Amino acid sequence: MGVLLAVSNGTAEEGTLSALETALGRAFPDRRLARAFTSAFFRQRRQERGCPVDSVPEALERLLAQGYGDVAVQPLLVAEGRAYGQLLEMVRPYRGRFRRLAVGAPLLAGDCRDAAQALPLPPLAAGRVTVFVGHGGTGSGSFARLEGALAAMGRRDVKIVPMEDLEDLGRRLEGEALCLRPLLLTAGRHASRDIFPWKERLEALGWSVTWTAEGLGMCPAVQAVFVRRLRAALESG
Repeated sequence: MGVLLAVSNGTAEEGTLSALETALGRAFPDRRLARAFTSAFFRQRRQERGCPVDSVPEALERLLAQGYGDVAVQPLLVAEGRAYGQLLEMVRPYRGRFRRLAVGAPLLAGDCRDAAQALPLPPLAAGRVTVFVGHGGTGSGSFARLEGALAAMGRRDVKIVPMEDLEDLGRRLEGEALCLRPLLLTAGRHASRDIFPWKERLEALGWSVTWTAEGLGMCPAVQAVFVRRLRAALESG
């Protein structure tokens, strides 16, 4: 039996994370499901609650000690940004130590067409703009590809922006109604703290703003994209 190691930053939203892991486990029933967190903060919180979670190196060392030779690592990440690069660096020293070590891609990989088709989008409506808000930084290139894929689908009413660009976006868009939702797999206190406060600021600019707090990880179509990412990694060797 091989192993499927689901790697996330870590979260307090156990339900969403479990839903993603369950979808992966169902797609690869011949693999034992394991998890690792990259965040020391969330690992410490789990340790304090008596349910510890390994870091990526700890998980890989444990699997080696248990005699596993076939490991599939699936990052539960949105963009091909800094976090993904760091994960690849963590995995690199182990590539010669397992018989097979495959690593899947994040949600926004390649041309992002399948991710664009998987997003939970409202019907087109005159005067309404939907804004998915994600982390900025090195994930911005993925955001541009995703927005381009949405435009190719005829959904120019959907914008993908990092958190820090929301006010500028609100000033240059045209419309009356704006729907905010997080471009995050889990959307708990982080989304409420960092995205929801923009609702009042955008309303002050004249927008009628609605807010959807559910993370993308609960969406079956998004879960299916992660399954395809890992299957592609396994098929490529």
